[in-house]
Amino acid sequence: MDEATIAYYDKNAVSISDKYENVNMSFMQKKLVSYLPENGNILEIGSGSGRDAAFFVSEGFNVTVVDPSKGMLRKAAELHPELCAKMHCCSLLSKKTTLCLRKVQGSFANSLDNAYSR
Repeated sequence: MDEATIAYYDKNAVSISDKYENVNMSFMQKKLVSYLPENGNILEIGSGSGRDAAFFVSEGFNVTVVDPSKGMLRKAAELHPELCAKMHCCSLLSKKTTLCLRKVQGSFANSLDNAYSR
């Protein structure tokens, strides 16, 4: 994600999070759960407001979230404090990708890029 886009998300994190949180994704979330191993590890790339990560945590999954926007991560932490310990701010398309991935440790059977929810 380029710097201008990250800046946009940082500046508009409150309104964007409000929009994301008000979209009912329960059908898609439940459908995804049916394909995932029980209590598995999920790496959610582009976690946004944390809506989906919080759902998967409530379903017993161990979720690590990554988002390049500090503003979105702050809002996600406010809305879903259960995610705080597993949040990482970085863009997987940046020059700092290797540093980011060193922080994100674990074996992930599943990776969600959140594209389904937009």
